[in-house]
Amino acid sequence: MANTWSALAPVNFMPKVQRYINQRLVAKEIARTEFRAQLVSGQTIDWPYTTDMREQTYTPGTDLTIDNNTATSDTMTINRSKASTWTMDPNSMRQAEDKAVNDKLAAQASFRIASGIDQFLFTTAVAGAGTTQAGGTLNASNIYSTLTTGLATLQRNNLDLVPFAVLDPERVALLAQSELANGFNKADAAFTNGFVGDSAAGFKIYRSNNLPTSVVYTMDTINVAAETFTIAGVTFTFVADGTATNPGDISIEANVAANRLTFVAAINGTGTEGTSNYIDVSVANRRKLQNAGINAATFSGSTCTITGFGKLSASTTSTAGANGLGTETGSLLLGGVGAVSLGMQIEPEMASAPIANRPMETNFAIHTLYGAKVFSRDAGLLVNLTLNI
Repeated sequence: MANTWSALAPVNFMPKVQRYINQRLVAKEIARTEFRAQLVSGQTIDWPYTTDMREQTYTPGTDLTIDNNTATSDTMTINRSKASTWTMDPNSMRQAEDKAVNDKLAAQASFRIASGIDQFLFTTAVAGAGTTQAGGTLNASNIYSTLTTGLATLQRNNLDLVPFAVLDPERVALLAQSELANGFNKADAAFTNGFVGDSAAGFKIYRSNNLPTSVVYTMDTINVAAETFTIAGVTFTFVADGTATNPGDISIEANVAANRLTFVAAINGTGTEGTSNYIDVSVANRRKLQNAGINAATFSGSTCTITGFGKLSASTTSTAGANGLGTETGSLLLGGVGAVSLGMQIEPEMASAPIANRPMETNFAIHTLYGAKVFSRDAGLLVNLTLNI
């Protein structure tokens, strides 16, 4: 165990995890970032600023008005405490001595941590943006003009920062089609941190699967057995009341109100499993839903809003009543580099402990703290560009 531990010793392993995180974080490229060696949950980070100045007329021999300059400190709370965990048995521990396995573990852990940070920062920035611009359905013919309209909005708000645009893969492809003659070519390999290239529209373009999206599911009548609902590549099947048996089965219950409750529980993986309720999907499929941030809200009347990150690809075979899905919508993020603020640990921490009744096996946890905020003075330097996915 001593030799095995050396491969995953925090002093060796965590700097590798952090290097991978630094290579993946789009947030690090577009945010004003403050790294701290030691943080505790609930701690605040201060970013002081002063009252803006003004220009006034000067007449020789006449006193100028000397304005007061008030210093103010905006604070951001470090309130995101997240951990990535796994268990290793003796065979896995021995394999961890292999550098390839060690690198794979570090890459996988960092990918999950970086995705979580990006998801939170994008959500914070979209919610705090001073302008919401309706993009509607974008295509190769209108994406360029839509972006330049967003840039004009930022410039009207006196943007003095480097402009950026975070787009999803489909919109990056559309922009590549639109700007092929201008040298922006999606075929070029993306650099680290999701950077794709400079657009003729005036933005540095970043690609991400972590932008917020949502879709509305309507259930106005009880579903029919054998019909399905799919989201993020995971399929659920409605079955006759009280007959849920296989992973992903959802009992249609005795009435539509109960069917709605069970549907929400099945999507979120909450409540009590069982033949009269639902059977959870496989561990691999539950991870897909968790990592995509899929969450079904409580029904409001006959509608349920399902949120997540990236393309949800929701579909249903339901034909009962008006049951069905609305248009999937999402947000792209335009702004100036530094308009959204991010505070985080310089390096995540790792802890390990043997499993109580299985001392040859070990649990590992990588923990990190971070927070993000859009300060009121920066809201005008961000645009939430809504679109139909």
